[in-house]
Amino acid sequence: MAVWRWRTFGTSAEVNRGRGAGYHFLRLTLAALLSQSVASQPVSAESVTVAVAANFASTLNTIAEQFSERTGHRVETVVGATGLLSAQIERGAPFDVFMAADTDRPSRLVAKGLADADSQLTYALGRLVFWVPGALDTVDVERFMNSTDHRFAMANPRLAPYGSAALDVITSLSHTGALSERAVLGQNVGGAFTLVRSGNLGAGFVALSQVLIAGVPTREFQVIASDRHGPIAQDAVLTLHGSDNPAAQAFIAYLGKEEVQLLIRAAGYDLPEGSLSEAAAQNALGSVSREARR
Repeated sequence: MAVWRWRTFGTSAEVNRGRGAGYHFLRLTLAALLSQSVASQPVSAESVTVAVAANFASTLNTIAEQFSERTGHRVETVVGATGLLSAQIERGAPFDVFMAADTDRPSRLVAKGLADADSQLTYALGRLVFWVPGALDTVDVERFMNSTDHRFAMANPRLAPYGSAALDVITSLSHTGALSERAVLGQNVGGAFTLVRSGNLGAGFVALSQVLIAGVPTREFQVIASDRHGPIAQDAVLTLHGSDNPAAQAFIAYLGKEEVQLLIRAAGYDLPEGSLSEAAAQNALGSVSREARR
């Protein structure tokens, strides 16, 4: 059974607090993808602490539950901005696995001898959306920037890869001044999502996975083309602290399983090229992905 000990940094306590009907449908969908027979549990169950980027927290919950059912290992999660979690690891935080929202921080930990190079893998490719709750017309970020002076939310580009991606989009629209004049920064993409979800702001750059889980109608958001910003490749790595932990080793290996990759794709992420065959994805997901994205 998974054990949740939610510890947070800054505004990350507010990650994905809102859960609509779409969340419950998506949760059932993800669970169905992993509903194979439960493997025999190990004689000695261990505990693994996973530090995860805010955007992936809800998806990790489902993965962790299935992992615990299959292995008997307990999973504890720590949610926060990628930059802050990385800094915590450098200062000796007892995290076993680091699931970042970029590739740079895990690579830096490897370079500093604080993580295992052989374990590093790209588990997801994040997708950025521009969300305008209650929108009556098709959402278009360029039209929004040009025709309104409304403020909008985004993750801090110095701390969060989704914020850096949002900054790329703003820069491409020649609206760099909007960052200081109109942008309200959340510490991470979870904070940006909360600013919009709460009604404090009328628009914002958030993760596709977040709007899917919240059941946001597709008319209210625009999926930003991947070529308009730098890649949001998200890497996981086994930390030095977790290198001798059997549960941590098993968890990293579990992320590479096809059924987990299907789950990640259904949750609103792309996958690294070659990690999953298109045929396998279509056979497993079929109409499920289309329903989850409505």
